[in-house]
Amino acid sequence: MPTNQEKVSQLLADSHFAFINSQNNESLHLANEAIRLAPKNPDAYQCAGDAYMSLGQYEKAVESYKKAVKLDQNNGNRYFNLGYALATNEKAADAIKNLAKADELGCSPENTVQLYNLLGIICFDIGRYKDALVNLEKAEQIIGVDMDIMKRKAIIYGMKNDIRNGLLTTNQMKLVAPSDYTGYQLAFKLLCQANRLDAAERELEMAKKYAELSMDYYFDCMTFEIQKYQTDKDKQRYNKALTFIEEALKTLKPTSTEVIESYINAAEI
Repeated sequence: MPTNQEKVSQLLADSHFAFINSQNNESLHLANEAIRLAPKNPDAYQCAGDAYMSLGQYEKAVESYKKAVKLDQNNGNRYFNLGYALATNEKAADAIKNLAKADELGCSPENTVQLYNLLGIICFDIGRYKDALVNLEKAEQIIGVDMDIMKRKAIIYGMKNDIRNGLLTTNQMKLVAPSDYTGYQLAFKLLCQANRLDAAERELEMAKKYAELSMDYYFDCMTFEIQKYQTDKDKQRYNKALTFIEEALKTLKPTSTEVIESYINAAEI
């Protein structure tokens, strides 16, 4: 006959298996049964927290992860999970505190990358741009080139009005993924921000040559014509802007939202 410890181990294994197969209610039920048998087992609360997170019950997830931390206070992964749940529950200050503790104690490699990435996002959201960049660069050092991280960095440089570093980042993006419009788009926006409209126009020209075009590209072309009008007062630019909208609707297969946005932009012009 299995011992209590063996029963708990099997319940936790079954809970984890149910979780990875998206059977979240079943996973939670098994985790709670493990908690009933072993109320001082941190893994049982970990499994419950994971299930609560997938079920969107973030406050209950936070409480479960807090119990796991209390029972295993020298495990950085416990603090990471709690920090992640707190961030999801929009409690930035508490999230940063627990993620910093996770960094201090050390986490598994996969959690370490997510930790720095998450800290970067949180710091960006609360306006701590320098800290956001530091954490995103730490994540980048671990996983190497990553488009999402570079995109966040470019946006932060724009917020800091650091056009030079922003453009260096977008250049990296274009080298890594020349067919992705994102790098050209961010460079275009940075150059418009710096009022370097000729250089901004060249980004659109390069995008047309190398990138897979999207509604964003055509909207940016339209934006460029309107912005140029502020300089030269050439009313033909309005006609050209409308032409870009027409071309987009003919060339692409836009979503209904993009079609509506196109007509709104046309009406404003």
